[in-house]
Amino acid sequence: MSQEKFLHNSTHNRSFSSTEQGYDFRRGLDKTNILPPPKDIKPEEIAYNPSAIQHVNIYDKEIPIVYLRVEPNRSDELSSHLGKTVSRPYYLEPSGNLIPVETLSKTDSSDPGLDEYDIPGEDPAFQKIRATQDDGSVQERWMLSVVSVTPSTDRPDVVDKLQTVFYLGDELNNLREVARGPIGMKDIRLCSAHPYDPTSTELFAYGRPQGPGNLGNITFVKLDSWEDLRLPDVQRQLCESIIDPNLYDQGSWGGVNDAIMISESHCLLLTHQAWRVGDNSRRYEPVLLIHNTDSNKLFKIGTVAPPEAFLDDPLAPEPKEDANTDLSGVVFTGGLIDRQIVYQPRFGGDSAADVIIPLTVGYRDSSVALAISKLSEAQRTLWYEALQS
Repeated sequence: MSQEKFLHNSTHNRSFSSTEQGYDFRRGLDKTNILPPPKDIKPEEIAYNPSAIQHVNIYDKEIPIVYLRVEPNRSDELSSHLGKTVSRPYYLEPSGNLIPVETLSKTDSSDPGLDEYDIPGEDPAFQKIRATQDDGSVQERWMLSVVSVTPSTDRPDVVDKLQTVFYLGDELNNLREVARGPIGMKDIRLCSAHPYDPTSTELFAYGRPQGPGNLGNITFVKLDSWEDLRLPDVQRQLCESIIDPNLYDQGSWGGVNDAIMISESHCLLLTHQAWRVGDNSRRYEPVLLIHNTDSNKLFKIGTVAPPEAFLDDPLAPEPKEDANTDLSGVVFTGGLIDRQIVYQPRFGGDSAADVIIPLTVGYRDSSVALAISKLSEAQRTLWYEALQS
């Protein structure tokens, strides 16, 4: 199967834009756009760390939806956000405004009724997977995963327990908890192993075990279906099956934020890589990896949308109230925009097209941004070399 055919969302003739019901992504290449705060966010709240953007049928319209992490903008350890965070779905309007999904059908704006859609937990990941129904048929369902965090009873600003929780449903307002990952693990991500086989429920799972010093790495497990997440052996593999123990330098860490197959044996991983700088600052960068799922080898393509790309944006947020840590270097990877990877033909007959990655990111742990990233010449070369591996 050709690469162009496999990538249903990246044919050479497709224009780089969303539907007319959604946000217009035609902002040029190598651009970033920090979005205004959501309309429902209170002064004492913040919304950040977005999921991927997916088109969802809501009230008979296909509209772009993104989940955001919403929590108190804490000012001291006694007002810690831990255990108070929710993941909430928003409609991304053509203007760029973020509107909570629940309010789309409300005529009384004083009663938004957000509880119907809110899911308790941090750092949402949002996608469609295939699931076997009671009658034996295979149907697509929405899956949301979040990180459930329990604070210490003695110190509300200290994590006592965290765990990835998976929710499944056919509508965003009827998602039900169906599985939990290993205790202590965040950023578990799933990817359809055979996106063009409507009968396949097979998934690739990427875990993030934390080693000494809480420095995470990436594991890889093959699943027959989402139900395998409940199996003790799969939970063990998520903790132990590290793809490349030398992926990160000493003192840095990372994990997968989104994943999509870009050939029959290559999965594009949108990851974050992080490290500490000095005593009071952190650096987070969105990094692209390509994983050969047959040979289980990783190929690093490089950083996209670095923190410096956002500094001049007029909507760049002020530091959080508890900003005893410098967050100006924090860009946390979200996910792909509408599952798009764009191949743009080059002039002069070059058969290897430019590659454009549109993604969501969280900026400075307090805002949401879109990044339209065209790979550099060096990254483009690495991309095509990886696909030949």
